Amino acid sequence: MLHVFMLGGRHARARIEVHDVAFANVDVIEEAYPQLRQDWFGERKGLHVDGWLAVDGVEEYRVRFADVATAVDGPRLYFLNLGGYAAGALGEAHDYRLLVATSIEEAKRKAKALRDASWFKPHTDALLEVDDCIAIDQVGGRHVQLERGDHQGISLVSDYIVIG
Repeated sequence: MLHVFMLGGRHARARIEVHDVAFANVDVIEEAYPQLRQDWFGERKGLHVDGWLAVDGVEEYRVRFADVATAVDGPRLYFLNLGGYAAGALGEAHDYRLLVATSIEEAKRKAKALRDASWFKPHTDALLEVDDCIAIDQVGGRHVQLERGDHQGISLVSDYIVIG
């Protein structure tokens, strides 16, 4: 099953904790820990998982893995990091989304419709195509496949699990 992890930790040049996302194809989250440690760019000590998404499906599509890549002209899975500013809060707020689109342009249009209306100066920080902008196809040599059909959606778990 596709999992999206929010990692937190330290970096030698950062004054405060930094974060990043990582993608893994695992049945249980503990199976992802070696990959998450390897993917982390900061200091190993204190590396932790702040939460994760377990993704069975997005929109009307089941998310599965296969040995062949998705057709270039078909629907694709996108990860979006939406950013903006909230009145009275220091720094940028973020909202992370998964959505299905046939192009980056379509994904951006869909993302803008999802952004938080209370933010001012909202913007799309990073649009990542899960199956080829992220090394998801290097996890067991599997590629993301989208199939129309019923699914269990996305489960969100917020937790603090030290893995480094």
